[in-house]
Order: sequence, then C-alpha cells, then structure tokens
Amino acid sequence: MSRIVVAGAGVTGLSIAHAIRQRDPRADVVVIEGNNQPGGNVKTEIVDGYLCEWGADGFLDNAPDTLRLVQEIGLQDRLLPSRDSARRRFIYSKGVLHEVPGSPLAFLRSGLLSPAGRARIAWEPFARRRPVGDETIHDFAARRIGGQAASVMIDSMVSGIFAGDARALSLRACFPKMWQMETDHGGLFRALIATRKRRRKEDAIGAPGGRLTSFVGGMAELINALAATLGSAVRVSSPVIELQRGGFAQAFQPGSPPTGYTVVTSRGRFEADAVVLCTQRLSDDTLYHQLKADEQALRAQGIEALYRIGDCVAPRLIADVIFDGHRLAREIDTNNPATPLPYKRERMIVSPRP
Repeated sequence: MSRIVVAGAGVTGLSIAHAIRQRDPRADVVVIEGNNQPGGNVKTEIVDGYLCEWGADGFLDNAPDTLRLVQEIGLQDRLLPSRDSARRRFIYSKGVLHEVPGSPLAFLRSGLLSPAGRARIAWEPFARRRPVGDETIHDFAARRIGGQAASVMIDSMVSGIFAGDARALSLRACFPKMWQMETDHGGLFRALIATRKRRRKEDAIGAPGGRLTSFVGGMAELINALAATLGSAVRVSSPVIELQRGGFAQAFQPGSPPTGYTVVTSRGRFEADAVVLCTQRLSDDTLYHQLKADEQALRAQGIEALYRIGDCVAPRLIADVIFDGHRLAREIDTNNPATPLPYKRERMIVSPRP
C-alpha cells in the first residue's frame, strides 16, 4: 500500500489527495497544512450580509475534471452559474467608476481611456514584433495596445483574475492562448477576425466557451467538501520545515514501517513513499530555500523528482490545479512516478546526473 504525504492543503493539495484516493482507495494519504485551516488563498466570508471572496470567486465550467470533482464530492446541486446581469465590470480610475465597454461603440464613448489611448489600440496591427525570451503580461499589452490601455484595463483584469501584478506575471504562463494567437496570426486583431466565425455564445453547464460558476455558499464550499472527504488525513497547523531521505521517524499510520522519505513538521515527522509539495514559494519559505540550495544533496540521497504544482510566477486557476491534481495522481499510480508525462508543464525535475 502506497503512503503519500501532500504538503499544502490549498485547492491544489486537496484535489491531488482526493484524486489519489479515487484512483487507489487503499492509498495511505496525509495532507499537511501550515495554517490553522485548509484552503490556501480560497476563503469565503459574509460581511454585512454580503458574500465576499478573499481569493478566487469562481471557475469556468468548461473543464471536465473540475465538474467531475464537483460531482464526486456531492456539490453538483450547489453550483451557482453567473447571471447575465452580473457580467458588467467596472474599473475605478482617476476618481471615477467606469463601466468596461462591451462593444466598439461603447468603447468609443467611454471615458476610461483618453482619445490618444483609444487611438493607440487601433494601431495594434502595426505593433512591433515580440522580443526574444519571456514577456510579462503588462509588457505584452503595452507593446500591442499601448501603455495606457495596459495600465488601466489589462492590469485591472489581471488583478481580478490572479490577484497578481501584471508587471511580474508571465504572459505565456498565464494566458498561453493569447501568446499563441500572436504566434499564429501575428497580432490580436488578426486572430480575432480569424476565429470570429468559430465563436458562439453558449451558457449551458459544461459548454465549450465556459461560464463563470461558483457555489451557493461561495468557493469555501469546495474546500470544505474536499477536506470532509479526506477527514482526519488533513493535518492543519503543521508547517513543513524539512524533507529527508529515509530515517526512522514515526509513521503517520501506527504500525507502518519507515520508508523512503521523512517529512519533518513543527508537530511531528511523517514517513512516505512519495511526497507532493504544494506549498507557496514565498520569500520566507524555509522549505523551498532548503530544497533550492540542496539540489546536489537531494540527488545524492536518491530524491529523483520534486513535484511543483502551480507556478511562482503565474498563479493557477482552480480548473488548472484540479486538472493537474488528476494528472499527478495518475502518475503516482504508475510503476515509475518519477517519469514525467510529456505534456506536463508545471513541474521541476531534479534527477541524478549521468
């Protein structure tokens, strides 16, 4: 029976642990979380009668793995698709609340951008070519549609989706389709013209276009349901401080012999056949810096693969991390989980040198 430690009880870690259990009910899984509650950045609160989200406020319902997970944990009747009347977006700029224009005519009438800013967007087909190497979202937008539109519109959009800084996030990691549009068509306007005939507005659950969807009680319902399915396997207030090869620590299941890896936390030590790290790569992340500084030592100790779900440069959408959770669980279930699938992008591999 495999024993797997998942470090991090955000939506990524919980989804991975659930997927492992689904594939192998006999698997001995424990999820370790440093905070006093699971969920990571996903947190829902009721403030003055309003449901407020600290992190993601929903997911697109066009990802089959996400919908499958919702059904597996019994939340299909709690789904809450967005309403058409709630699709209006506003940007607060220079002391005024502007509605984001939804049509070319509304854009021309909007005071969100200056006349020069609007004219610069029209110049997009003549923008300079993409530079060599990676490009931030803001740099991409400034190059294609101008600095004003990038700062006012694109930066606001990125904040709403990722709660991150467009000047620090990678375009290719966050918006690979947009990067591909420029690659295939040479510009955004040309790409929109080429794909316009294929676009259809479909609002049914699971439609190809996708619809922003949440739960009646907010995104915390997803976290709570996942944690409930895992039960006592979720251990909170137990930050990971060290990862060791082998050892004779107390296994998290009484009577189990020590195995390949020892995960040291502030509340004890856990043995495992495989370790999945879903922790944030923060500046004060002791575990991350330890692993980053000791890559040679890890190879010498026989640790061949470090799984990194997510990206320190690009926060992941919930549908993406759930998809990765299912893929990673399938890989762990194989005879050689250290061998990555060819299409897995969000992974850093540390392997023995020849």
